[in-house]
Amino acid sequence: MSGKATDKRREESTPQKPVSIQVFSADRVLGIHRTLVEFFASSPEPIRDLGLRDASLLEQAVSHQFSGELGGSDPLEKPAALMQGLFDELPFHDGNAQTAFIALMLLLDENGYSPNRVSFDAFFEFCSALNEHRLEPATAGKPGRDRKRASDESELMLILRWLEQHTRPEPAKDHPLALAEVQRLLSAHGFEAAESGRTLAILRVDPSGKKRLFGLGGNRKKVDPTPVTTVPMPSSNGLFSLTAMRELRKACGLETEAFYDWRAKLDSCIRQYQTLLTRLGTL
Repeated sequence: MSGKATDKRREESTPQKPVSIQVFSADRVLGIHRTLVEFFASSPEPIRDLGLRDASLLEQAVSHQFSGELGGSDPLEKPAALMQGLFDELPFHDGNAQTAFIALMLLLDENGYSPNRVSFDAFFEFCSALNEHRLEPATAGKPGRDRKRASDESELMLILRWLEQHTRPEPAKDHPLALAEVQRLLSAHGFEAAESGRTLAILRVDPSGKKRLFGLGGNRKKVDPTPVTTVPMPSSNGLFSLTAMRELRKACGLETEAFYDWRAKLDSCIRQYQTLLTRLGTL
């Protein structure tokens, strides 16, 4: 792909949102790793809860987002740089590949992008090649002291090129969620979920409630028995479909940015890629 073609691709694919390009802090990456450890704790191949090899390695991995090697105006640059940093520094004793992948998916989402029909096999090969630095072109003829810097730059550009070819702009999207996350979000937004056979009814909660006598026992929750909507229960993968989530969210009168929080997005991402994450544990 020529430079002009790449520039044209970026101009056509750059979404109108977000207004500012997002990055992840070390605490955000730590939170991803911690959630992965908890999620896979009871699986046949758990991620060992051994923590960081060195806190400075995580800081160095995160600092790749601010290396200045790229222009900084492309929403895909920060996800590419963070993924490279996590694979380069390997800050955790276990679960580096899984953490890097989930961080990539979530930072892409934060910057308004989604994978464009990428198979689990293709994702695994991409991560495997990056883990083994097979994305890195030969640097023969470079002075020894400059070789690492030059190869890092070219590897970063290859990651960026891969993302340009395998993602699409999608600034605002719904996320398939498990029942527990749906119930938690509904409660936070003033609604309640009631299961009825193979459907889930969404009920509005009156925020005023009814006072108990002398205030004893707190307030009695008042729920409107007429559903604002009903959606099909999750299919075999345990996640509500995107269509169901969209209908549910709109019935609550909320835009995507207001409805989904970080915890819900993280849980959704891990559940969607659970099989791939298990494979990535072999790297």
